[in-house]
Amino acid sequence: MYNNYQNILFGKIYTYHKYSMSLKLENISFQYKKNKLFALQNVNLDIATGDIAGILGHSGCGKSTLLQIITGIRKPSSGKIFLHNRAIHPDLSPEHRKVGMIFQSPSLFPHKTVIENIIFAIPDTLSYKQKQEQAYHYLNLVEMEKYATFLPSMISGGQQQLVTLARAFAHQAKILLLDEPFNSLDIHLRKQMLEKTCEIIKKAKLTTLLVTHDPSEALQVSDKIYIMQTGHIQEAVTPDEAYINPIDLKTAQFFGCVNKIYGSRKDKFIETQWGSIQVPSNDHNIYSRPEALYIINHTEHQTTAEGTVVRKHIFNQNIQVLIGQYKYWVKTSIHNIPDIGDKVLVSLDPKQLLFFNH
Repeated sequence: MYNNYQNILFGKIYTYHKYSMSLKLENISFQYKKNKLFALQNVNLDIATGDIAGILGHSGCGKSTLLQIITGIRKPSSGKIFLHNRAIHPDLSPEHRKVGMIFQSPSLFPHKTVIENIIFAIPDTLSYKQKQEQAYHYLNLVEMEKYATFLPSMISGGQQQLVTLARAFAHQAKILLLDEPFNSLDIHLRKQMLEKTCEIIKKAKLTTLLVTHDPSEALQVSDKIYIMQTGHIQEAVTPDEAYINPIDLKTAQFFGCVNKIYGSRKDKFIETQWGSIQVPSNDHNIYSRPEALYIINHTEHQTTAEGTVVRKHIFNQNIQVLIGQYKYWVKTSIHNIPDIGDKVLVSLDPKQLLFFNH
Protein backbone atom coordinates (compact mmCIF):
# COMPACT_ATOMS: atom_id res chain seq x y z
CA MET A 1 0.00 0.00 0.00
CA TYR A 2 2.86 2.41 0.78
CA ASN A 3 4.24 2.04 -2.75
CA ASN A 4 0.80 2.81 -4.19
CA TYR A 5 0.34 6.03 -2.25
CA GLN A 6 3.96 6.94 -2.87
CA ASN A 7 3.27 6.76 -6.61
CA ILE A 8 0.25 9.01 -6.19
CA LEU A 9 2.05 11.36 -3.82
CA PHE A 10 5.36 11.77 -5.59
CA GLY A 11 4.43 10.72 -9.13
CA LYS A 12 2.55 12.69 -11.77
CA ILE A 13 0.34 14.42 -9.23
CA TYR A 14 2.69 15.07 -6.32
CA THR A 15 6.08 15.70 -7.86
CA TYR A 16 8.39 17.86 -5.74
CA HIS A 17 9.14 20.50 -8.39
CA LYS A 18 5.83 20.57 -10.23
CA TYR A 19 3.55 20.26 -7.26
CA SER A 20 4.87 21.98 -4.14
CA MET A 21 5.90 25.62 -4.44
CA SER A 22 7.57 28.35 -2.46
CA LEU A 23 5.45 31.22 -1.13
CA LYS A 24 6.60 34.81 -0.81
CA LEU A 25 4.70 37.88 0.33
CA GLU A 26 6.20 41.27 -0.44
CA ASN A 27 5.02 44.39 1.41
CA ILE A 28 1.42 43.21 1.74
CA SER A 29 -0.90 45.83 3.24
CA PHE A 30 -4.65 45.86 3.75
CA GLN A 31 -6.63 48.98 4.65
CA TYR A 32 -10.35 49.03 5.42
CA LYS A 33 -12.18 51.46 3.13
CA LYS A 34 -14.70 52.66 5.71
CA ASN A 35 -12.51 53.62 8.65
CA LYS A 36 -9.16 53.74 6.81
CA LEU A 37 -7.58 51.55 9.50
CA PHE A 38 -4.84 49.12 8.49
CA ALA A 39 -5.34 45.43 9.28
CA LEU A 40 -1.95 44.65 7.70
CA GLN A 41 1.04 46.86 6.96
CA ASN A 42 4.04 45.89 4.85
CA VAL A 43 3.94 42.20 5.70
CA ASN A 44 6.84 40.18 4.27
CA LEU A 45 7.05 36.38 4.34
CA ASP A 46 9.36 34.00 2.53
CA ILE A 47 8.59 30.27 2.85
CA ALA A 48 10.83 27.80 1.03
CA THR A 49 9.38 24.89 -0.91
CA GLY A 50 8.26 22.13 1.45
CA ASP A 51 8.76 24.17 4.63
CA ILE A 52 6.23 24.74 7.39
CA ALA A 53 6.12 28.34 8.62
CA GLY A 54 4.20 29.51 11.65
CA ILE A 55 2.38 32.82 12.03
CA LEU A 56 2.21 33.45 15.76
CA GLY A 57 0.11 36.19 17.29
CA HIS A 58 -2.82 37.08 19.51
CA SER A 59 -6.41 37.40 18.32
CA GLY A 60 -6.99 40.50 16.22
CA CYS A 61 -3.38 40.91 15.08
CA GLY A 62 -4.24 40.31 11.39
CA LYS A 63 -3.55 36.58 10.96
CA SER A 64 -6.95 35.72 9.46
CA THR A 65 -6.88 38.72 7.12
CA LEU A 66 -3.49 37.59 5.85
CA LEU A 67 -4.83 34.10 5.07
CA GLN A 68 -7.81 35.61 3.24
CA ILE A 69 -5.43 37.62 1.05
CA ILE A 70 -3.33 34.55 0.22
CA THR A 71 -6.44 32.56 -0.73
CA GLY A 72 -7.86 35.44 -2.78
CA ILE A 73 -10.94 36.04 -0.62
CA ARG A 74 -9.64 39.59 -0.03
CA LYS A 75 -7.50 41.76 -2.27
CA PRO A 76 -4.49 43.50 -0.73
CA SER A 77 -4.41 47.30 -0.77
CA SER A 78 -0.79 47.02 -1.89
CA GLY A 79 1.98 44.46 -2.20
CA LYS A 80 2.57 41.26 -4.15
CA ILE A 81 2.22 37.50 -3.66
CA PHE A 82 4.69 35.17 -5.37
CA LEU A 83 4.28 31.44 -6.01
CA HIS A 84 7.59 29.92 -7.02
CA ASN A 85 8.94 33.42 -7.84
CA ARG A 86 5.98 34.22 -10.10
CA ALA A 87 3.63 37.02 -9.04
CA ILE A 88 -0.07 36.13 -8.63
CA HIS A 89 -2.48 38.60 -10.18
CA PRO A 90 -4.64 40.09 -7.38
CA ASP A 91 -7.81 39.32 -9.38
CA LEU A 92 -7.00 35.60 -9.65
CA SER A 93 -9.98 33.80 -8.10
CA PRO A 94 -9.56 31.53 -5.04
CA GLU A 95 -10.43 28.36 -6.98
CA HIS A 96 -7.60 29.00 -9.46
CA ARG A 97 -4.91 29.67 -6.85
CA LYS A 98 -4.61 26.02 -5.79
CA VAL A 99 -4.37 27.02 -2.14
CA GLY A 100 -5.75 24.49 0.32
CA MET A 101 -7.08 25.69 3.65
CA ILE A 102 -8.07 23.92 6.85
CA PHE A 103 -10.17 26.16 9.08
CA GLN A 104 -10.74 25.99 12.83
CA SER A 105 -13.99 24.11 12.17
CA PRO A 106 -14.16 21.21 9.68
CA SER A 107 -15.61 22.24 6.30
CA LEU A 108 -16.82 18.92 4.89
CA PHE A 109 -20.11 18.40 3.09
CA PRO A 110 -22.30 16.89 5.84
CA HIS A 111 -24.55 14.96 3.42
CA LYS A 112 -21.63 13.27 1.63
CA THR A 113 -19.59 10.35 2.95
CA VAL A 114 -15.89 10.73 3.67
CA ILE A 115 -14.90 9.17 0.34
CA GLU A 116 -17.44 11.31 -1.54
CA ASN A 117 -15.95 14.46 0.01
CA ILE A 118 -12.55 13.47 -1.39
CA ILE A 119 -13.89 12.47 -4.82
CA PHE A 120 -15.58 15.87 -5.11
CA ALA A 121 -12.14 17.57 -5.10
CA ILE A 122 -10.56 15.37 -7.79
CA PRO A 123 -10.52 16.79 -11.35
CA ASP A 124 -13.27 15.65 -13.73
CA THR A 125 -10.70 14.60 -16.33
CA LEU A 126 -10.60 11.19 -14.61
CA SER A 127 -13.23 8.47 -14.67
CA TYR A 128 -15.24 7.84 -11.51
CA LYS A 129 -13.33 4.61 -10.85
CA GLN A 130 -9.99 6.44 -11.16
CA LYS A 131 -11.28 9.16 -8.82
CA GLN A 132 -12.36 6.54 -6.31
CA GLU A 133 -8.98 4.80 -6.42
CA GLN A 134 -7.14 8.07 -5.87
CA ALA A 135 -9.51 9.10 -3.10
CA TYR A 136 -8.72 5.89 -1.21
CA HIS A 137 -5.01 6.56 -1.63
CA TYR A 138 -5.39 10.05 -0.12
CA LEU A 139 -7.43 8.65 2.76
CA ASN A 140 -4.78 5.98 3.29
CA LEU A 141 -2.18 8.75 3.47
CA VAL A 142 -3.97 10.34 6.45
CA GLU A 143 -4.90 6.92 7.90
CA MET A 144 -8.64 7.46 7.45
CA GLU A 145 -9.42 4.88 4.76
CA LYS A 146 -11.46 2.68 7.15
CA TYR A 147 -13.91 5.56 7.61
CA ALA A 148 -14.49 6.01 3.87
CA THR A 149 -18.24 5.21 4.00
CA PHE A 150 -18.91 7.25 7.17
CA LEU A 151 -20.70 10.58 7.18
CA PRO A 152 -18.71 13.44 8.79
CA SER A 153 -21.09 13.45 11.75
CA MET A 154 -20.02 9.88 12.55
CA ILE A 155 -16.33 10.72 13.12
CA SER A 156 -14.57 13.05 15.57
CA GLY A 157 -13.60 16.67 14.90
CA GLY A 158 -9.92 15.76 14.67
CA GLN A 159 -10.68 12.98 12.19
CA GLN A 160 -12.77 15.38 10.11
CA GLN A 161 -9.76 17.69 9.87
CA LEU A 162 -7.63 14.81 8.59
CA VAL A 163 -10.24 14.19 5.90
CA THR A 164 -10.07 17.90 5.05
CA LEU A 165 -6.30 17.50 4.66
CA ALA A 166 -6.83 14.53 2.33
CA ARG A 167 -9.23 16.68 0.31
CA ALA A 168 -6.55 19.38 0.00
CA PHE A 169 -4.19 16.73 -1.43
CA ALA A 170 -6.93 15.62 -3.84
CA HIS A 171 -7.45 19.23 -4.91
CA GLN A 172 -3.71 19.33 -5.76
CA ALA A 173 -3.12 22.38 -3.59
CA LYS A 174 0.26 24.01 -4.10
CA ILE A 175 0.14 25.79 -0.74
CA LEU A 176 -1.61 24.65 2.44
CA LEU A 177 -2.93 27.09 5.06
CA LEU A 178 -3.76 25.83 8.55
CA ASP A 179 -5.94 28.22 10.58
CA GLU A 180 -5.64 26.69 14.07
CA PRO A 181 -7.28 23.51 12.73
CA PHE A 182 -7.39 21.62 16.06
CA ASN A 183 -8.17 24.54 18.34
CA SER A 184 -11.45 22.97 19.52
CA LEU A 185 -9.71 19.83 20.82
CA ASP A 186 -8.25 19.39 24.30
CA ILE A 187 -4.59 20.34 24.60
CA HIS A 188 -3.16 16.78 24.58
CA LEU A 189 -5.19 15.64 21.56
CA ARG A 190 -4.53 18.95 19.79
CA LYS A 191 -0.77 18.47 19.98
CA GLN A 192 -1.12 14.84 18.85
CA MET A 193 -3.23 15.75 15.84
CA LEU A 194 -1.01 18.68 14.87
CA GLU A 195 2.10 16.49 15.04
CA LYS A 196 0.45 13.81 12.91
CA THR A 197 -0.82 16.34 10.36
CA CYS A 198 2.55 18.05 9.98
CA GLU A 199 4.32 14.69 9.67
CA ILE A 200 2.06 13.90 6.71
CA ILE A 201 2.65 17.36 5.23
CA LYS A 202 6.43 16.99 5.55
CA LYS A 203 6.33 13.65 3.72
CA ALA A 204 4.42 15.34 0.91
CA LYS A 205 6.89 18.28 0.91
CA LEU A 206 3.88 20.60 0.80
CA THR A 207 4.62 24.25 1.58
CA THR A 208 2.48 25.16 4.60
CA LEU A 209 1.58 28.21 6.64
CA LEU A 210 0.26 27.50 10.15
CA VAL A 211 -1.62 30.21 12.04
CA THR A 212 -1.62 29.85 15.82
CA HIS A 213 -1.74 31.84 19.05
CA ASP A 214 0.11 29.07 20.92
CA PRO A 215 3.93 29.45 21.00
CA SER A 216 4.40 25.76 21.86
CA GLU A 217 2.58 24.76 18.65
CA ALA A 218 4.76 27.06 16.57
CA LEU A 219 7.90 25.63 18.19
CA GLN A 220 6.63 22.08 17.74
CA VAL A 221 6.28 22.02 13.95
CA SER A 222 7.64 25.18 12.29
CA ASP A 223 10.83 25.59 10.28
CA LYS A 224 10.47 29.36 10.71
CA ILE A 225 8.22 31.40 12.98
CA TYR A 226 6.85 34.85 12.13
CA ILE A 227 5.70 36.84 15.16
CA MET A 228 2.81 39.12 14.27
CA GLN A 229 1.49 42.08 16.26
CA THR A 230 -1.10 44.67 15.19
CA GLY A 231 -0.76 43.90 11.50
CA HIS A 232 3.04 43.89 11.42
CA ILE A 233 5.60 41.09 11.35
CA GLN A 234 7.71 41.95 14.38
CA GLU A 235 10.39 39.38 13.62
CA ALA A 236 11.13 36.05 11.95
CA VAL A 237 13.00 33.40 13.91
CA THR A 238 13.82 29.70 13.78
CA PRO A 239 12.62 27.56 16.72
CA ASP A 240 16.20 27.41 18.03
CA GLU A 241 16.53 31.18 17.90
CA ALA A 242 13.16 31.60 19.59
CA TYR A 243 13.92 29.38 22.58
CA ILE A 244 17.67 28.87 22.91
CA ASN A 245 18.99 32.16 21.54
CA PRO A 246 16.17 34.77 21.44
CA ILE A 247 17.07 38.20 20.15
CA ASP A 248 15.36 40.11 22.98
CA LEU A 249 13.55 39.62 26.28
CA LYS A 250 10.09 39.98 24.75
CA THR A 251 10.75 37.11 22.34
CA ALA A 252 12.27 35.00 25.12
CA GLN A 253 9.20 35.47 27.33
CA PHE A 254 6.85 34.81 24.43
CA PHE A 255 8.30 31.34 23.92
CA GLY A 256 8.69 30.11 27.46
CA CYS A 257 9.68 30.64 31.06
CA VAL A 258 12.51 33.11 31.74
CA ASN A 259 14.38 33.74 35.00
CA LYS A 260 15.99 37.06 35.78
CA ILE A 261 19.28 36.44 37.60
CA TYR A 262 19.47 39.08 40.31
CA GLY A 263 22.53 40.65 41.87
CA SER A 264 24.41 43.87 42.56
CA ARG A 265 26.01 45.63 39.61
CA LYS A 266 29.67 46.62 39.54
CA ASP A 267 30.64 48.12 36.18
CA LYS A 268 30.27 45.30 33.61
CA PHE A 269 29.88 42.63 36.30
CA ILE A 270 26.87 41.52 38.34
CA GLU A 271 27.50 39.81 41.68
CA THR A 272 24.95 36.97 41.89
CA GLN A 273 24.34 34.04 44.23
CA TRP A 274 26.50 32.08 41.76
CA GLY A 275 29.40 34.49 41.76
CA SER A 276 30.44 37.41 39.58
CA ILE A 277 29.11 37.31 35.99
CA GLN A 278 30.26 39.67 33.25
CA VAL A 279 27.59 41.36 31.12
CA PRO A 280 28.06 42.96 27.66
CA SER A 281 27.37 46.48 28.96
CA ASN A 282 26.10 48.41 31.96
CA ASP A 283 22.61 48.38 30.42
CA HIS A 284 22.37 44.58 30.19
CA ASN A 285 20.73 42.23 32.68
CA ILE A 286 21.17 38.47 33.08
CA TYR A 287 18.38 35.98 32.27
CA SER A 288 18.09 32.23 31.86
CA ARG A 289 15.76 29.44 30.87
CA PRO A 290 14.97 26.89 33.62
CA GLU A 291 17.38 24.49 31.85
CA ALA A 292 20.34 26.70 32.81
CA LEU A 293 19.68 25.99 36.51
CA TYR A 294 19.90 22.49 37.92
CA ILE A 295 19.95 20.69 41.26
CA ILE A 296 23.08 18.93 42.53
CA ASN A 297 23.45 16.60 45.50
CA HIS A 298 26.42 18.30 47.16
CA THR A 299 28.55 21.41 46.85
CA GLU A 300 31.02 20.78 44.04
CA HIS A 301 32.17 24.32 43.27
CA GLN A 302 31.50 27.94 44.14
CA THR A 303 28.67 28.44 41.63
CA THR A 304 26.14 26.78 43.93
CA ALA A 305 23.33 28.44 45.89
CA GLU A 306 21.06 26.93 48.52
CA GLY A 307 17.32 27.49 48.35
CA THR A 308 13.90 26.19 49.33
CA VAL A 309 11.37 24.63 46.95
CA VAL A 310 8.20 26.76 46.98
CA ARG A 311 6.32 25.50 43.89
CA LYS A 312 6.52 22.65 41.40
CA HIS A 313 5.05 21.84 37.99
CA ILE A 314 5.05 18.08 37.42
CA PHE A 315 3.95 18.48 33.79
CA ASN A 316 7.07 20.31 32.61
CA GLN A 317 9.34 19.08 35.44
CA ASN A 318 10.05 22.62 36.68
CA ILE A 319 10.28 23.64 40.32
CA GLN A 320 10.42 27.14 41.75
CA VAL A 321 13.18 27.68 44.28
CA LEU A 322 13.44 30.60 46.69
CA ILE A 323 17.10 31.63 46.95
CA GLY A 324 17.53 34.53 49.33
CA GLN A 325 14.69 36.90 48.43
CA TYR A 326 14.42 35.82 44.78
CA LYS A 327 12.51 32.97 43.10
CA TYR A 328 13.90 30.96 40.18
CA TRP A 329 12.43 28.24 38.00
CA VAL A 330 14.74 25.21 37.87
CA LYS A 331 14.60 22.18 35.56
CA THR A 332 14.55 18.81 37.30
CA SER A 333 14.48 15.14 36.39
CA ILE A 334 11.10 13.39 36.34
CA HIS A 335 12.64 10.77 38.64
CA ASN A 336 13.97 13.28 41.15
CA ILE A 337 11.47 16.07 41.80
CA PRO A 338 11.87 17.53 45.31
CA ASP A 339 8.89 18.23 47.53
CA ILE A 340 7.73 21.70 48.49
CA GLY A 341 9.73 22.83 51.51
CA ASP A 342 12.81 20.77 50.66
CA LYS A 343 16.22 22.43 50.82
CA VAL A 344 18.14 22.08 47.54
CA LEU A 345 21.48 23.12 46.06
CA VAL A 346 21.13 24.89 42.71
CA SER A 347 23.96 25.23 40.23
CA LEU A 348 24.10 27.45 37.17
CA ASP A 349 25.48 26.79 33.67
CA PRO A 350 27.07 30.08 32.50
CA LYS A 351 27.06 28.87 28.87
CA GLN A 352 23.24 28.95 28.82
CA LEU A 353 22.79 32.50 30.15
CA LEU A 354 20.96 35.16 28.18
CA PHE A 355 21.85 38.87 28.21
CA PHE A 356 19.27 41.51 27.29
CA ASN A 357 19.33 45.26 27.33
CA HIS A 358 16.20 45.77 29.40
